[in-house]
Amino acid sequence: MGFIDGHLHSVFLSYYDIELMVHSSYDGFVTLAYTPIPPSNVGSLRDHFEHLMFEKTRCGGTGLRVYVGVGIHPRCIPSGDIGSYLGIVEEYLGNTDVLGEVGLETGSDVEVRVLEEQLRIAKRLDKPVIIHTPRANKHVILRRIIDVVNNVGLPSELVVIDHLLPSPILLDLIVGRGYWLGFTIQPGKVKAMDVLWVVKNYPESIDKIIVNSDSGLYPCNPLAVKEAYEVLSEHMGKADAYKLVSLNAVRFLKS
Repeated sequence: MGFIDGHLHSVFLSYYDIELMVHSSYDGFVTLAYTPIPPSNVGSLRDHFEHLMFEKTRCGGTGLRVYVGVGIHPRCIPSGDIGSYLGIVEEYLGNTDVLGEVGLETGSDVEVRVLEEQLRIAKRLDKPVIIHTPRANKHVILRRIIDVVNNVGLPSELVVIDHLLPSPILLDLIVGRGYWLGFTIQPGKVKAMDVLWVVKNYPESIDKIIVNSDSGLYPCNPLAVKEAYEVLSEHMGKADAYKLVSLNAVRFLKS
């Protein structure tokens, strides 16, 4: 039985962190695009994507399965001609596993345009997508994200809405509508018991929830997915808990 972390940023993790995951029964993880500073030119974005692809070699050598996501994070949108950057996204997405991490942070017109164009690329290439939601105004931004997904015509079954909270205001918008539900176990986000609350109040979500750590640049716990499983399995059984920490992620990545 191995775990899959459905969202992290391994380029910011040490080799010690990776080995810790190996020795803690992880099968793999999804490493996503994010740069704390927006790329100053197209070459910078290309270099970041090459770095992400190198993670298959660096981390894959430990036996972990590394799924790679590329994209332009809403906090990392470059200035200038966005079309040339989107061309790099399309070039690399064809050879990687998922579009991500993309989404909206403030919901500005620029962010909406960049998200929309990236979703169009994912639709053309039939790739799954991991979408970021912000800490602030999450409900308002989530509605805008849903509008963009619908406008593009991207099937909701290809989309993870990530960094969700145990809030009916949010969950009522997406549960039962095909979307995958991403929950990040991290300080300031959610705990394992919050995920349990979601399963109990939205039982149909058990086949759609993907637990992740969002480990990377900021305070995090690379073993958060395993530790969440240990808590969840005590309350809902090992088989159901395992769906949330591995099986659902695998199903999403094969969608």
